[in-house]
Amino acid sequence: MNTKEQLTNKTKTIAKEENRKDFLQKTWVVCVLALVCTFLWGSASPCIKLGYALFKIPSSETWTQILFAGTRFILAGILTILIGSALNRKVPTKSSVPSIAKLALFQTILQYIFFYIGLAHNSGVKASIINGSNTFFVILLAGLVFHQEKLDFKKLAGCIIGFA
Repeated sequence: MNTKEQLTNKTKTIAKEENRKDFLQKTWVVCVLALVCTFLWGSASPCIKLGYALFKIPSSETWTQILFAGTRFILAGILTILIGSALNRKVPTKSSVPSIAKLALFQTILQYIFFYIGLAHNSGVKASIINGSNTFFVILLAGLVFHQEKLDFKKLAGCIIGFA
């Protein structure tokens, strides 16, 4: 393949990527995707509670709950890697494994161990409310503890209204 053909192929690839970015930035696409994400995140706690009932996992069996969560997230992780590899047309390299492992440990494993154990001891509705208040805690922590955000009246009023 000569240089002119390579340049033409690169131009076509860039144009396809720009079209895909333009599509994802359309208001109706953003709204639909936000609604889908909101539905999925909001349905997590009730679905986990249904899974506990379906597999007859009592709230006293912590390790069975962790096994249930682990199975769910291993399958989700495999699907994420497969879909991400297909979309990007490349497989993760060995150099990316430590970053993936750190992210998995702190962002998924530890967080969800505590989440599943707590969910087993609460109703799905209470767990959804507690999980939904996570955003307000992050805003307060960022302003009061980590000093990364300036906590002004609007943010404080928004947190109070959100908690209410």
